[in-house]
Amino acid sequence: MAIDDGRRLDEANCRRVGESLIQLVNGLICSKPQPVDQRRSPLEALRERIVAYIDANLSRSDLSADEIARHMGCSRRYLHRAFESEDITLERFVWDRRLERSREALMAGNGASISEIAFACGFNSSAHFSRAFKAKYEVSPRELRDAVLDRLH
Repeated sequence: MAIDDGRRLDEANCRRVGESLIQLVNGLICSKPQPVDQRRSPLEALRERIVAYIDANLSRSDLSADEIARHMGCSRRYLHRAFESEDITLERFVWDRRLERSREALMAGNGASISEIAFACGFNSSAHFSRAFKAKYEVSPRELRDAVLDRLH
């Protein structure tokens, strides 16, 4: 049955299955057995993979639960279950991650404009980004950037 299912996979999914098998075998060969109390659950392992994927693709404004689920090869429901223990939705996690990354970029003081930072962090509108940023950090992106620049000079 699995062989028949494998024949129906497109090239990208075949590659993902192959990479997963290689990682599994490599992990079995190279790793030391962990005590039972230190082993990760499948949901914890999935959450780590999701977070890594989100971090690598945060600049994409089209990053969605559907797209992440497709990439992870699971349902949206299973994807959301990975975040239940964190008491946060996947969408809120992505949103907060975007704001955190933008805050880091603003504090780096690298000369990028606020709009450039907003778009690089996956926001579609710099005005929307500014409102969301101020709501979370109680300071506007411009105020934060100006404070960082004042400290540098």
